[in-house]
Amino acid sequence: MADKLVKCPFNPSHVLTEDSLQRHIIRCMVNYPSYVICPYNALHRFKNKDLLCDHMLECESREKNILFYESSEVKPLETCIHIQGIRDFNLAEENWDEE
Repeated sequence: MADKLVKCPFNPSHVLTEDSLQRHIIRCMVNYPSYVICPYNALHRFKNKDLLCDHMLECESREKNILFYESSEVKPLETCIHIQGIRDFNLAEENWDEE
């Protein structure tokens, strides 16, 4: 039986077997440092966060990563959350001891 052929998420001209994809991504990602990684499957890589958000809503690996609790209230994340300026938080200005 022939191995399934897949395309590299960085460069579609790289066609390889599914078994060698993980090894290839580790080597190839050096040339594409700005790509973002899917939280459900590290083999899924995207040029920007917008493409990642679209993918996350329909990622086939998503269901495998959902934690199942006894409560039916826990549901998978339905949307991507972006918080502008989240990295701008200044710890020097925040002093919980004074509050």
